[in-house]
Amino acid sequence: MQPLNCDYLVVGAGSTGLAVVDHLLRREAGSVVLVDALEITLAGEVGGLLEDPA
Repeated sequence: MQPLNCDYLVVGAGSTGLAVVDHLLRREAGSVVLVDALEITLAGEVGGLLEDPA
């Protein structure tokens, strides 16, 4: 894996993280990388029940 170069690194895709990314992209402030980890899997359609990964 090669290093990523960006102007802004946003960690977390919660409501605040997405709002920050949206603001930066609308202002064309530079390149943005958004990093988030989902530690559980979704079952069925989006918004369905969450399964325990264990």
